[in-house]
Amino acid sequence: IRRLIGASGCVLDVGCGAGESLEVFAQYGRWMLTGVDFDADAAQVARARGLDVRCGWFEETTLPPGFFDLIRMSHYLEHVRDPRRTLQLAWRLLRPGGVLYAEIPNIDSWDRAVWGRYWGALHFPRHLVFPARQHMRALLAEAGFAPVAIRPRFRTCGWSTGIQNYLHDRFGIRVDPATGRVPWYLVLVVACLPLSVLQALCGHPGALAYIAWKR
Repeated sequence: IRRLIGASGCVLDVGCGAGESLEVFAQYGRWMLTGVDFDADAAQVARARGLDVRCGWFEETTLPPGFFDLIRMSHYLEHVRDPRRTLQLAWRLLRPGGVLYAEIPNIDSWDRAVWGRYWGALHFPRHLVFPARQHMRALLAEAGFAPVAIRPRFRTCGWSTGIQNYLHDRFGIRVDPATGRVPWYLVLVVACLPLSVLQALCGHPGALAYIAWKR
């Protein structure tokens, strides 16, 4: 955030959950921080922490147009039915020169190619869309954003959860319904770290960050 807008300004975190990231941001800048999340329980926890968090879907909340210097969407777009509408709303809420930071799973990653329907990022029906790079560029341009920078993001869940899903389906390995993970999931994460690093270095990371400016 400091690199993109400096140490002050208005920041909106879309899909902020219980506000953990907002609490971290508050330690590093003088930003006016706002969050929005569709999980009522998470939003209530965030507000109990003294954070300005609105409850509801981003597309349905009443927020002031042209107000924010930066909007962060970390793994939010894959949850929405109409990413075009979401990006157009983000453009309206940003000030001229404002920045959108959107991170999503990479449909062109090696882990998706290897695991297919077992891919750890699918999470159907929670995750609905996975725009590829060219589609995200087109959607951002249509919404009015330019220029657009794409950055690789390091994630292991495509591999680790993919292995877990495969073992569960083929061999009946038990997955805890409360956590959605096998008890030894952390072992899978550690084992998959080298693969996650390698694919990121080779241009096929587990996730991509799109940094786009309102022109």
